[in-house]
Amino acid sequence: MVHNEFTFTDANFGVVRITASQAHDEISVTGEQVPDCGLRRTSTKPDRPDVPIGTRNGAELVITLSGQTGSVSPAPGKYTRGSYRVDALCGGSSYRFEPSSPTASRLMVNGTVLGEILVHERRPDHASWEPVARPQDVAMGYLLAAAFGAGARRMLGLVLEGLFNAESSPL
Repeated sequence: MVHNEFTFTDANFGVVRITASQAHDEISVTGEQVPDCGLRRTSTKPDRPDVPIGTRNGAELVITLSGQTGSVSPAPGKYTRGSYRVDALCGGSSYRFEPSSPTASRLMVNGTVLGEILVHERRPDHASWEPVARPQDVAMGYLLAAAFGAGARRMLGLVLEGLFNAESSPL
């Protein structure tokens, strides 16, 4: 099977490798100082080509962290920034990955913000972590960023862009 692989160095957690299958139905994270984790789409065809893993339907997704299976519940990703959040339960922790800007999302674990990941061209570009972030939290953050992307524009910006584009397009 052909894979797409991206390797980078996290300032606090060393080398991190993100691998996606050619069909983008499986994404994994491994690293020097982070445990293995992965997300697999069980449907054969993606229903959301705008989402790296191909779906926002949690019933079609299987998530693992250090060999433990959990659950993932992405919101629908439609009109509001909050609709792009992703909740996951795995390894005894409750994770929430939600947009904090047009290009970044924050990771919360059990209700506490532990970090923020900036994505550029569908790849994690930079991350900042609180000192209490554990390796498993960092791995989960990178996995969710790779599988669902990060960031979302505010509704007002989308409306204004739509109005601008409508006014500038020829009839």
